[in-house]
Amino acid sequence: MQIMNLDKLFKRFERFIGASKVVKDFPDSVIFVDGEGYITDANNKACECFNLHSGINLVKLSDFIENGMNCAKDSVKLKKPVLASVRVDGKEYFVEINASKRRSGYCLAIRDITKLTNESLKEKKIEQFNGEKNAMIVKIEDEIKSPINSILGFSKSLLEDENITEKQRKYLGIIRSNAQDLYDYLDKFIEFTYAESLLYEPEMQRFDVVLVLKNILKGFELQFREKNLELVFDADLWEKRTIYTDIKALKKYLKNIIEVSLSMTKSGGITIRLSAPDEAVSFGYGLKEHVPYLQISIQDTGEGIEQENKKYLCNPYFWIEKGKKYFTRALKLGSASILIKRSEGYFDISSEVMQGTLFNIIIPVEKDENE
Repeated sequence: MQIMNLDKLFKRFERFIGASKVVKDFPDSVIFVDGEGYITDANNKACECFNLHSGINLVKLSDFIENGMNCAKDSVKLKKPVLASVRVDGKEYFVEINASKRRSGYCLAIRDITKLTNESLKEKKIEQFNGEKNAMIVKIEDEIKSPINSILGFSKSLLEDENITEKQRKYLGIIRSNAQDLYDYLDKFIEFTYAESLLYEPEMQRFDVVLVLKNILKGFELQFREKNLELVFDADLWEKRTIYTDIKALKKYLKNIIEVSLSMTKSGGITIRLSAPDEAVSFGYGLKEHVPYLQISIQDTGEGIEQENKKYLCNPYFWIEKGKKYFTRALKLGSASILIKRSEGYFDISSEVMQGTLFNIIIPVEKDENE
């Protein structure tokens, strides 16, 4: 029995030596501290990172890790890594501390995440800047549009004057046309900015979705006639006409999508269909059970979209240097995508070149019990 105990003791000793070597060469810093926060041992990486080569037992964790012991205790309590700030030789770093209790002290595995933290802070600053920029643009909308409205108004009045020459009429026509294009362009840009900004406020209410859609389509009747396109509106598969959602968002994103669909369709027509998502669609989108959803499908017979451009359709930033036509289309679809997501819905676009495009919208249409 005594020999067996010695064997076990020897094997444990071997495991301890082996583990110690692994810890010494571990790529992350490992530090052992006692209950008062004094360092009792550290691996090679920790000695290198925190200058612990001499007098290690005289150094406290708080000498280089701000609130070091509190971080260790928090990590043990929360059972997950915590973020901490480290200062060595006048330089500040960000580390992730994963601590475990060891007798009366702690064992800390420390990983440098300075680069990740700086990138995260940078992203937060960019996000904050974009939010402030968007809010500013929305707030000065009138100041941006007023001069263009003046140009449109004055040019229209001058064009109605019978005393102007044909040359003057021609130039005034160009001025008015360009001013209208600029106004429409800015209108979509500000609409996208508003949808993206924190200033956006939904208008949640109950309304007849079929009636609202018919009113929206009335505004496009002239364009359909001019392009000789057929419009099919099918609501037979949707029984519950009264829905509850953000009516302001619904009007904006439907108008934008129909405008894009019209711009890409030269012959044939557009079909708009209301229905409830079937089982396959519900499963594919991961729709919540016992929540009523409305599916709005807008199918055209237009030119379609190239495969490589599909993933950028709702991202106007990608199209800034690609031309006004594509940038404006992305502004419209980008606004639609944001507003549909704000309504806790889903927006999907499937398209084939010369075979048309299908815009699929799925939104919840009942008031949440928690509201």
